[in-house]
Amino acid sequence: MLNLDGRLHDTYRRAVMPLLKRRAVAAYAPHITSAFRRVTTELGGSVDVFPLVRRLVFEISAEILAGVAPRDTEELLEAYIHLQAPRPLGTAEGMRAVQRAVRARHALRAGLLAAARRPGGNRDNAVTRLRALDDRPSDLQIAENLSILLLGGYETTGYLLSRMLWLVARHAELQEQLRLGFQRKDPVGGRSLFDAVFAETARLHPPLAHLPRRSGVDLNWAGHHIPAGSHVFFSVLTAHHDPVLFPEPEKFRIGRFGVGKTEETPPGFALVPFGAGPRICPGVHLATLTSRLITQHFLEAFRMNADSDRYVADVTHNGASISPAGPLTITFSQHRERTSR
Repeated sequence: MLNLDGRLHDTYRRAVMPLLKRRAVAAYAPHITSAFRRVTTELGGSVDVFPLVRRLVFEISAEILAGVAPRDTEELLEAYIHLQAPRPLGTAEGMRAVQRAVRARHALRAGLLAAARRPGGNRDNAVTRLRALDDRPSDLQIAENLSILLLGGYETTGYLLSRMLWLVARHAELQEQLRLGFQRKDPVGGRSLFDAVFAETARLHPPLAHLPRRSGVDLNWAGHHIPAGSHVFFSVLTAHHDPVLFPEPEKFRIGRFGVGKTEETPPGFALVPFGAGPRICPGVHLATLTSRLITQHFLEAFRMNADSDRYVADVTHNGASISPAGPLTITFSQHRERTSR
């Protein structure tokens, strides 16, 4: 779906989009809460939050979009991780990494084909909707679409949510304000403190460094001629760190957005962590709800602390998706009132 154009892209996107509309996504809240409780049952002490949240978000995406039970997600997630791992060419470790990637590719293909062939029953997910098309895709085509949906669903949301939790853990006062906001049930439809934190996290740490597009018309821009049909890469990372758009761009300042903002609103399309236009990420509502609920559950269950003097940079191994360059370590401790019960 991601790499398709024309009729097939439109057909597959129309089939899947009803699952990802704002109203449909609201019904997934119990799945998200259940996954949180399952993954964080024994959580405590100092933890690298990135692999923890990555696993949590993958379980949520796999269950909602592909009907994969949580017990069957571990091998699929490991396959994705091996496929995305850096492979230094010309070295013994690089060759071993290539071999692991080949095995991971076979495992991923087998797992997604099994999901594509599994009886759907009364479930409403991407598999059942693609099967219901008049021109039904093959099992392999369904598996390929699942591969992109799961990759896009867990990779970007897992990274963004990990960064947001880590940033919140570095600011004790903000953490408490968010927790109180969730207790008061601050409006979801209007701008809330969470919305400002989410937006500023996505600005400072967008999950994708750039977005690929194709020029639909001949275009002259900034002294450059771009012929129609050219492949164009829009740098999200550069735009989000442009000091003209965002003064002191390396600082985490939630006053740029949302409730009680203290800065001028940035222009349209300045903030595009999920893209924009006809090819905007279809999972934006699922990503937002997942991030909101998981943040709320963490703040209700734990106090979080991260070293405010140590900053962890980002790295990209493939030129597009971004990962932390080191552990995003958070120390989790239960609230005193919970511990005493």
